[in-house]
Amino acid sequence: MIFPIFLILKLLLFTDIIKIQHNRWIIFFISTLIVLFIFSLIQFSNIKRKKLTGFIIYSIICFVMFVDVMYFSYFNSLTSIRMIKQFNQLGAIKDSIVMLLSFEKILFILDLPFHIIHMKYYRKKPNIDKSRFYSMYARFGIPTGIALTLILTLSIVNAKGLMLPIMNQELFFYHIKDIKDVLTAKNKYNKDTTEIGGLFNQEDLKELLERTQLK
Repeated sequence: MIFPIFLILKLLLFTDIIKIQHNRWIIFFISTLIVLFIFSLIQFSNIKRKKLTGFIIYSIICFVMFVDVMYFSYFNSLTSIRMIKQFNQLGAIKDSIVMLLSFEKILFILDLPFHIIHMKYYRKKPNIDKSRFYSMYARFGIPTGIALTLILTLSIVNAKGLMLPIMNQELFFYHIKDIKDVLTAKNKYNKDTTEIGGLFNQEDLKELLERTQLK
């Protein structure tokens, strides 16, 4: 499964585009461990359609990164799930969005059609479940080892007081935290519906300012 390799390369590009200046390699290392853990679970599991499952997860992550870099280029911040309610106003800034498109941003989703073509060709070949050739130690040891390395890394990061700035920049933790914050504070956000400029309300702007403080 080549998806982890492509994702790791895209993570390098991602950290460069969103201009992570502090703790960049720690963030990249954490993201890499998460990617390896996710796809090791798929690879060593008993899932029959592993390639399709891997491609779906890969596509979702690639699309999220693409949206993030586009959003960051315009607002200097990563996207929030709260911004979904503003999608109907994208037409007002579509010209600006087109201007922000570049080859390096399109790279995040450019390979997806080629993977689809390859998968269609792959389906014509006999499907051999290679997982049965893995030993029990490999099937449980490799994902567990990656998970323990991730936990140890996060423990060190937390001990050094870097957890919050890293969570505000690392791809997976940022969006998990964002979804959690939105769900737990949904009632609070619904109370303030005063809009500014027709695009964001006061809470949205406050959130954007907080998210730009990545250091």
